[in-house]
Amino acid sequence: MRIPSKAISLLLLALASSSQAALLITFSEFSGNVNYLASGGIDLAGMTAVSGTPFSTSTSGIYPVAGGFSNQTATELPELLYTGISGPTSFGSGGQMLASSSSGSAVYFSPNENHLYVPSTYVSGNTLPMSGSYTGKTFATLGLTPGTYTWNLGTGAHADTLSIAVVPEPSAPLLGALGAAALLRRRRR
Repeated sequence: MRIPSKAISLLLLALASSSQAALLITFSEFSGNVNYLASGGIDLAGMTAVSGTPFSTSTSGIYPVAGGFSNQTATELPELLYTGISGPTSFGSGGQMLASSSSGSAVYFSPNENHLYVPSTYVSGNTLPMSGSYTGKTFATLGLTPGTYTWNLGTGAHADTLSIAVVPEPSAPLLGALGAAALLRRRRR
């Protein structure tokens, strides 16, 4: 039995809701594709805003060896630049790879450049929904290393986090067990 990748991503996000990450971007591999889905938002108050630095590209992609992630749309480019990022330097060994498709909020994240771009209309703390796909790709071909990578965004009382989770394809029995555990946890509350 094959379980749709969207169902896997939704289940993983539901289980990850107890994660400490304010913005969580989950990559999952399923049926010869790699998909990503984001949940949460970012409190920008602890970061430093930089003016006069417009963003100039409209492509979605990843750059694992440099810790880079971009989710762009043709109708919206990120325009506001923030700095104040610390954390891992990478989430794999892969070079730059463009996504096959993407939707949602326009975000550009490059920890090695100390750059986080968000749309000019973004309200700090609001949800930044994003999703996309790398058709015909695997974690190996993209150079993604499974694990969870968390960056600190800003300092002080408003410091926040951005996490990228690279989650291998779970088997159907494992998904069933995870689903049952989530239901039991919900019933106990």
